[in-house]
This record gives sequence, C-alpha cells and structure tokens, in this order.
Amino acid sequence: MFCLAHTLAFIMNQIANRIQIDQDPIRHQPRRSGIIEPSPEFGDAKFNYEVVHQIQDLEACFHLVYQAYRQAGLTAPHAHRLRLTPFHLLDTTEVFATRCGPQILSTVSLIGDGKLGLPVESMYPVEVEDFRQQGYRMAEIGCLADQRQSPRRFLTTFLEMMHLLTQVAKFRGYDTLVATCHPSHAKLYQRLLPFRQFGKLTSCSYANGNPALLLAVSFEWEYGTEFYERFFGKMRTAQELAPRPWNKQTTAFFERSLGAIQTPEPTWVAKGAAWDVLLGSNSPQTNAH
Repeated sequence: MFCLAHTLAFIMNQIANRIQIDQDPIRHQPRRSGIIEPSPEFGDAKFNYEVVHQIQDLEACFHLVYQAYRQAGLTAPHAHRLRLTPFHLLDTTEVFATRCGPQILSTVSLIGDGKLGLPVESMYPVEVEDFRQQGYRMAEIGCLADQRQSPRRFLTTFLEMMHLLTQVAKFRGYDTLVATCHPSHAKLYQRLLPFRQFGKLTSCSYANGNPALLLAVSFEWEYGTEFYERFFGKMRTAQELAPRPWNKQTTAFFERSLGAIQTPEPTWVAKGAAWDVLLGSNSPQTNAH
C-alpha cells in the first residue's frame, strides 16, 4: 500500500506543532503554477515542479520516500535506502518532484489504473470497482515525501506539485483521484484538495495497522468551482504535460533495485497480476509495496 496518508500525516503533525492551523495558512499561500518564490531558507533560488525520469532524480525521490517511511516507522531499514513499488515500473505511473537547483526537495507519485489496478484496492476493492463500473478513470496519489526543513514551504510546494499532478492526470485522460487518509487528518486533507470520503474506516496492513479512510475527488464533481478554476483554468502546454517515459536502462536499473529490496508480497499482486506481467518470467519474485 502506498499509504500517502501516513507519510503525509507525519508531515502534518510537524506542521501542526509549528504552525497555528486555525490561522488557515493555506489561504495565504501563492497558487501560481510553474516557478514560485522560495521560502527564505533557499535564498534567491526558485522552485521548479516536474515529472522526473532520469535515474539520478528518481533515486533521489525514492530515497526521500524511504526516509519518510523510516521516520514515520512504516518500514524497516535496509542497505538500498530506496522505497519504490512494482507500480513504479509501469508506464501508467509517474513521479513528480519539487526541485531547487540540483536538489530535490519533495516528491509524490501518480499511479494510473493499469495492469495491476490500484494500490488502494488492497483495502477498498469494492469501492474502487464501483468507481470503475460508473465509468470513472482513476489515478491514485501516493509515495509523498518531503525534506521538511520548513513546514510552510512544504505547504507551498505540495500545493504546487498537486497543481502539476492534477493537470497531468487530466491530460492523460484520468478524471478521478483517489488516496487513503488517516481519519484524524481527513479535514486537513480536504482543505488542501476537495476530497470526499468513501467507504468505512479500515486498517492499512502495510502501515503497521494504522486506520485509514478512502478519499476521492472527481474533476467533474468540481466543475465550475474555485478548485476547478484554480487547477484547470490555465492549462500548461502540451509539451509541458507530455509523458516522460523511462528508457530501458532506467527501467532495468529499478527492476534490479526492486528485486533487491526484501519486502512482503502485497496481496493484490499475489491474488491478481503476477510479477511476470511486469517483468517477465525470469524476473525476481520479490515485491515492494
């Protein structure tokens, strides 16, 4: 399970301890797309938001995710110090990053509904299938991580990454985003994006049994709202939103990395699509989630 909620919850707990939430800092954050002014910790530098596809950048992103999971107590330490999943090897998954010069500060992944379905199906199979039957084209938000040097900067960069992510999702033909959420943080997430809750409270077996809720937002539900105008009123160019697929060298590199990371096999892979769907019959039989 990608368990966006639990890594985001760890970040939000830090924010709540350092910022008065009732002052509603979100309202005062810039919502421009593209390049924005940085927080003071980065001087005169600018932030850039992009889909990354080079090995070095992807390694930096997966290392950030590993660090976030370690700090939140959601994964055991290992020598590779990377956190990625079988879904990352699919061309329906894209990795986003906040960059300040050569340094990657934040990352989040968009997992399109594809060969393996969606990670959230391990907890909410009925709800996800119901969305499919209604004709929604879904993508899941996961693997969020941030260096967390500044909670205020995180709020800014997270919103800007989500601005790019939602436009990319729409450009790819998706119309609905899903994620899991710790119940104690649901209202805060819904202030960041207009998520709605679906399904009953359950536990995330891949995050030490922490409770989780299913959140979803369909773009068509928000048509004509402030959210829709802010995120889709001015679309980036087709070139900016174009896919940036991994080349064979990059895919092979992370196939090896994934095979070397010893983690339990996720139930939705064990019961459904096998590893040979992704990597072929000669590929390693160890999965990450």
